[in-house]
Amino acid sequence: MVYDTYDAWQIYQACKIHYNSSYDMSKYGYNIKATSWQNFQRVSNKRIFTTLARRYKDQYPDFIKYSLFNHGDTNWVGDLQDDNIVDEFWEHQKYIQNSSYYFDKDMDGIFQVMYNNQIEFKDVFINKDVEQLPIIERLYIQGLISVETLIVLDRLIHWMDKVECDNPIWELSKKRKQKLNPFISIEHNGKIKQVLLKYVK
Repeated sequence: MVYDTYDAWQIYQACKIHYNSSYDMSKYGYNIKATSWQNFQRVSNKRIFTTLARRYKDQYPDFIKYSLFNHGDTNWVGDLQDDNIVDEFWEHQKYIQNSSYYFDKDMDGIFQVMYNNQIEFKDVFINKDVEQLPIIERLYIQGLISVETLIVLDRLIHWMDKVECDNPIWELSKKRKQKLNPFISIEHNGKIKQVLLKYVK
């Protein structure tokens, strides 16, 4: 399936609104007032939406949702053609297609941090200073674990809302992850739970 240019633009616009407001694209879709046909007629870069839609076909919505999560400050859709952004999306697809393997890989990294610092699993989600980010968030910022793993863990143990942190970076980061959550199509099957139990006894 290839999305037509209007649909491709609608998805992009609705997704930007989704990440920057209380609007929930996962509930209400992308056919909203802000993405009307009249507004579309004023768009000058329609060709780029056509190019992206043809490139990603049925994966186009996933590409937009994931890329705008990572690069929400993008003001021009043409930036999404950057090779680094494209590579990020294909790495994301690898995680989705083999989630238990990548989850295990990230959990091993978390375990190494636990071992090196002589801390327990619960301590990874605790910040001793309310202005300090929790360890697991710092590992994510450093690129040592993926956002997919953070979301899987939140679905399993609901850690995000338990963090007591006054750091404004955390509040923004948590909200964006919670906005991304409905778009991450990872089933919490027995393999995922077995991986978690391997590290948390």
